[in-house]
Amino acid sequence: DSGCSRSMSGNKDKLEDYKDFDGGEVTFGGSTGKISEKGTIKTKTLNFENVLYVKELQHFNLISVS
Repeated sequence: DSGCSRSMSGNKDKLEDYKDFDGGEVTFGGSTGKISEKGTIKTKTLNFENVLYVKELQHFNLISVS
């Protein structure tokens, strides 16, 4: 369990239909990152909407599933 409460990505290439979004900061693994955009990650079977872009996550994706 990643413990993430919101879906986040550090890989902007995976985001589609993204827009600027001032979402403040998040903490992960003892570090912090700025939420600067929000978009959709599309796969063959699922679309993950409202994924937050956090540059500091680099190439990682954290998906919240409930």
